[in-house]
This record gives sequence, C-alpha cells and structure tokens, in this order.
Amino acid sequence: MNLTINNSTATSTSITVCDSYTWLANSTTYTTSGTYTNISITTAGCTLTETLVLTINNSSSSSTYITACDSYSWNLVTYTNSGVYTYTTTNANGCDSIATLNLVINGSPVTPIITQPFATTLAVSNGPFPFYQWKRNSIAIAGATSSTLNVFQAGMYSVEVTSDEGCRSESAGFPIGVTGISEEALKEFKLYPNPTREVVFLQTPQRLGTDYAVELYDSQGKRLWHVDIEKLHTNELMIKMANNANGFYQIIIRYANGDVWNQKLIKQ
Repeated sequence: MNLTINNSTATSTSITVCDSYTWLANSTTYTTSGTYTNISITTAGCTLTETLVLTINNSSSSSTYITACDSYSWNLVTYTNSGVYTYTTTNANGCDSIATLNLVINGSPVTPIITQPFATTLAVSNGPFPFYQWKRNSIAIAGATSSTLNVFQAGMYSVEVTSDEGCRSESAGFPIGVTGISEEALKEFKLYPNPTREVVFLQTPQRLGTDYAVELYDSQGKRLWHVDIEKLHTNELMIKMANNANGFYQIIIRYANGDVWNQKLIKQ
C-alpha cells in the first residue's frame, strides 16, 4: 500500500490600506481593522487556514463655505465664479484628505462717479441706492449716507457704495475748495482764458519748484492730466484743451504740505 500524507497549511498576511479592503480569499470587503480568518480545502483535500491582519486607515474630508466679492484665492488658485471646488492632499495616515470649497462669488457694484451739479453739492451716479458712505480725506463722514452731499469744507471727497451682498466700490477722489492757502496767495492765482477753446494758462503766486503738483480733472472726477512735482520749474503752465470735450473741468494744485487749490474751468 502506498500512503501519501498531505499536511494542512496556514498563511498569514498583514495589510494596511485606506478606507476598505476586499480579501480575495473570501471576496469579502472589510472597512474596519482586525484579524480575519478564512478556512478552505486545498486540491489535495487538506485544510488551508488563511489569516489576514488588516489595518484600515481612513481618508479625511472637510467642507468650507465662503461668500466673497469678485474673487477668492484658495490653495494658490484664484476663483472668480461661484461653484464647488475640491483639493486633495495626503493626511497623516497616508490617505486622501479631501477639502471641499463651497464658494459664492458676488460682483462688486459699479464704481460710483461723483458729479457736482451745484456749487456746494456733490452727487453720485452708478451707486446701488441706498448703501452710500461719503468720505472726506479718506475718513467716513458721520451720517453722510445719501446719494447727495452738501459740502462745507475743503478737502478730497469720495463715496463708497455697498451692494446688498456686502460688496464695495469706491469712487475716485473729488477735490473741493482750498485748504490752508491765504487770501493774499489766492489773489495771485490766475487761470486764463476761462472759458477756453484750445489752451489755458495757469499762473501761480511763486515759482513752482518742489512744492507743487498740477492736475486736470473732468466733470466725472477722472484725472486727465498730471505734472509731477519735480518736473515743475515755472510759475506759468500751459494746458492744452483742444482735444478735450466741451464741458466743465477742474484745475487742481497740490502743495507738498497737503494744501489744495482748485479752480473750475469751462471748455467751449
């Protein structure tokens, strides 16, 4: 008699994975760490005992809800449209860490424009009523929250508009009046001819050295022309107006100490 003895066998496998693992030995999917055993019969009719030592590490996730104006930067990317965005990195366990950004982008209101319909009144166009805030020299004026502002002090005026969503836009500065310039000096400023058609001359009380800058603004508060302080070397300047549209303009002189002189100019 020929006798063959086949031995039972046993195996052990250690596995570390993220989230879940499907063991081919029994086609079972595991989602928790543990030690699992599967017993089967080999082709030789012996017992095969398989042991799985399983470590499950979990992926991680987070969600952030953001409302922003115009754009939002997240993970070195700038987004300008609302949407749901994801960013995947690796957590301390070596598994995926998925961050989700739920983003709402609201557009800022159209930049407001300051006009001066009357000598002592400023008005706003392009502003989303009623969210206005007037400023003088960049400081908010208490209670100045309507579409017009009566001005009683010289300075640089601007207006900030706020949309329903809380987004803001601010106008360009609009210079008003004279600050800190003596009456004697005022009499020496000359702007002629005014009205003008092609050119206008500006005479100042003293030679323009390093203490002045001259600017030209249109009726919408947009600066059209500027001479840097260090380039001014005469007490009379010629400003060309031939290519400008007919209407109201302002000539501004800015002193290095912050004083401002302005004069209305009419182009015909």
